[in-house]
Amino acid sequence: MTLVVTTQPASEPVTLDETKTHLRVTDTSEDTLIGGLITAAREYAELVTGRAFITRAYTLTLPATATITLPFPYLVAVTAVTYTLPGDVDHPLGYEINAAYTVNAFPSQAVVTIDPLPVQAVTVKVCYTAGFGTAATSVPRTLRQALLLLVGHWYTNRETTGARTTDLPYAVDILLNMHRVTW
Repeated sequence: MTLVVTTQPASEPVTLDETKTHLRVTDTSEDTLIGGLITAAREYAELVTGRAFITRAYTLTLPATATITLPFPYLVAVTAVTYTLPGDVDHPLGYEINAAYTVNAFPSQAVVTIDPLPVQAVTVKVCYTAGFGTAATSVPRTLRQALLLLVGHWYTNRETTGARTTDLPYAVDILLNMHRVTW
């Protein structure tokens, strides 16, 4: 299975100004560092929860199968489903046989079903968009709060010494676990 982000999120779930207020930082000397921490916190939280926070486009390629659970819900739309034949290029469904796909989307899971799957198909590719929305305010407040706490923790504990000196704040785990999904 290969998952590629084809369009990155246009913004972060928390703004630089919002994060600086949380950190009680008033100058601009560490804006680059804080911006990097925001992105790292989002990426970490998305991996932990299994969700896309800000809407982006994905392409999922996997061995031919008729039922596909899409990673990183909240599903916005499936934009294309294609398959390849041995030694061939991508073909849209319906190229050889009258095949179609259906999507069952729930907040925690999105499943694409191809019926019928072409017998000779080698791989299937699904292009889709997922995320809570394009604006930071689309992301649940509990996730945004987890990001602020995580950035605060990393901002305060910048250096690693090789020894495990501090764990992530317990509140971050609780807030992220409220939104965790498996796919």
